[in-house]
Amino acid sequence: MSGLGGSVSLLQTDIPYDGGLIQVTDGYFTLPQSLSQTILQKQLTTFLDLINKFNLTATWENTPFVTIFVPTNDAFNSSKLTGSEPGFKEFLLSHIVVDKDMVGYLPNLHNGQTLETKSHLRQKVEIRGSDYFIGDLGAKIVRSQMNIGLTNGVAHVVDKVLTMPTATVTTAAASDLSTAAGATVAVILAALAGLLLSSNF
Repeated sequence: MSGLGGSVSLLQTDIPYDGGLIQVTDGYFTLPQSLSQTILQKQLTTFLDLINKFNLTATWENTPFVTIFVPTNDAFNSSKLTGSEPGFKEFLLSHIVVDKDMVGYLPNLHNGQTLETKSHLRQKVEIRGSDYFIGDLGAKIVRSQMNIGLTNGVAHVVDKVLTMPTATVTTAAASDLSTAAGATVAVILAALAGLLLSSNF
């Protein structure tokens, strides 16, 4: 495995020499590139546009030990997401895992493993045969686009988004809650006033 998802095969392994061991390969490694350079070359433009929109790119590129699950352009088209939904930044954060003890190269991920994302949403790993699935929506890692080395970790391309955006309280909902709370207070005050009046007579 190497940068941009390229790979080389080992022809001879563990040849000793004074400074350690030599591994003979059938080609040259591709140097890993940054996340934005990598997904641009992979033409994953929707994901790149969205992380740029929410000012996440620089942070993700400068955070070590990342494992990033990148949905394809078709995955975003199928999801009907536009990027304007409430909770969308947290939705994007649910596609990145930061773990100094484990960068998620395959086959390091194992069946039943739970990955905690930067949104604190936990994504479960499921292995069926030689295929890897991530999250409750069953996003499948694209076999030809796995183990893409980055300068600060690894990326895997997936055929679905890992989750859908959720908002704890939208602006409209907050307004409704405020109105309801005001009405409740008014009812309580009216009841108290009635009690005070009845006690005076």
